[in-house]
Amino acid sequence: MGEDSRDYKKLFDQYIEYEKKIHERNQKKIKIGLKVNLILPQVFLLLCFITKSSKPLFLILWVVSLFGIAFYLIYVEYKDYQIQRILAGDDSDIEFNPLIGAPAERVETEVNQKLDEIKEKIDNA
Repeated sequence: MGEDSRDYKKLFDQYIEYEKKIHERNQKKIKIGLKVNLILPQVFLLLCFITKSSKPLFLILWVVSLFGIAFYLIYVEYKDYQIQRILAGDDSDIEFNPLIGAPAERVETEVNQKLDEIKEKIDNA
């Protein structure tokens, strides 16, 4: 019985490490997707002015590519959310860490800290 529980514990630890690696890869995918989302419009704008072809064609390509990137980013975030939700179950000690955004309390705390720092700088000046 003790040997079986050690095997399950080892298997579970391997599974957790695998899921953490997937989470890290998803973070990289999100960063790359956001960079592409910033660069792609500039490329289409440049192509639109360099070539003498139809401007509505480039507009359509630009809009379609932005929708494609947005759907891809939503898909990556949703899959990661599902993995994190499974791993951070009720009886688990695993921390839930979303890819995009932060819990509202943490954001509010950080904003309040920054506001306090600004007030201190103004008072000291």
